[in-house]
Amino acid sequence: MAARVSNRVLQSLLALHIVWAVHCATIGGGATLPSFVGPVTNASAAVGKSAILTCRVQNLTKYMVAWFHMDRKMLLTIHKTVVTRIPRFAVIQDDPITWSLHIDSVARDDKGKYMCQVNTEPMISQVGYLDVVVPPVIVDELSSESRVVVQENGNVTLTCHAEGNPEPRIAWMREDKRPITLTKRNKVEKHNDSTLKLHKVSRRDMGAYLCIAVNGVPPSVSKRIELKVQFSPIVLLPNQLMSAPKGSSVWLECKTEAYPRAVTFWKHNHTMVMSTNKYKLEEFHHDDYTTTVKLTIKQLEPGDFGKYLCYSRNSFGENDGTVELHDVKIQMDR
Repeated sequence: MAARVSNRVLQSLLALHIVWAVHCATIGGGATLPSFVGPVTNASAAVGKSAILTCRVQNLTKYMVAWFHMDRKMLLTIHKTVVTRIPRFAVIQDDPITWSLHIDSVARDDKGKYMCQVNTEPMISQVGYLDVVVPPVIVDELSSESRVVVQENGNVTLTCHAEGNPEPRIAWMREDKRPITLTKRNKVEKHNDSTLKLHKVSRRDMGAYLCIAVNGVPPSVSKRIELKVQFSPIVLLPNQLMSAPKGSSVWLECKTEAYPRAVTFWKHNHTMVMSTNKYKLEEFHHDDYTTTVKLTIKQLEPGDFGKYLCYSRNSFGENDGTVELHDVKIQMDR
């Protein structure tokens, strides 16, 4: 049915061209009518590239070849003349029987069926197909935002939507190459789906997740989504009991885990320890949620011994831990 409709549309369009009408006269003397040599070639091209569809006709004599875009019902060429006003189309006669339709800077609308027709009575035609392949593009409006925040032990779903031709395939990976924890018993290096569902997330799940879209048409594309897991501070003390002699220097270490990152400081005798010539405070950030606060005490004096409190606080809670610093001589007397 589509071919019949196209023939009628084409015939009405061709009637507008005087040159076409002149050459529609029947060839006398029992001349052999034109016939196709093989099918019209199909083609595939990426957006912005070039494509060629070829039609081969023998015994053409004074008949003429026309190209027609069936999906757009658009007459493109007659003989060696480009009828459409789209300059990206051109027709080239490669040899006496070969008529090639060249399309430059292929656009998505160029996809579809192309009919090669010869103005015999009745007309003869063949159809070829141009597939326009499109590299994947991630649609931000239909995907998760670049930063997703969830509370620890909650559930979260990351979504990634991509468009292209062929339809893109979606895969998820962690940027740090660590396994993705789908459940406590199910950890994978790669998750193939447009959605990534994480159940009862922990601080270990925090990090950057890459949504990668591939459809065989380069280049592949990816979107980086940072997952932030909120939780109250935990204080970890590698050494809760330390000893050192008077006059020496010693350092105390307090490791905290918290997100948002906690405010952490030391107290001695209920007084906050500040950086001075005697006390040196250093803070080291290991990742998004782990911090080490190091306190160095120089030239120990009798008043420096006792309990040191490491206190950590963020918007979700607070926590602390204690280190006891003893004089070595006191321990030896015991």
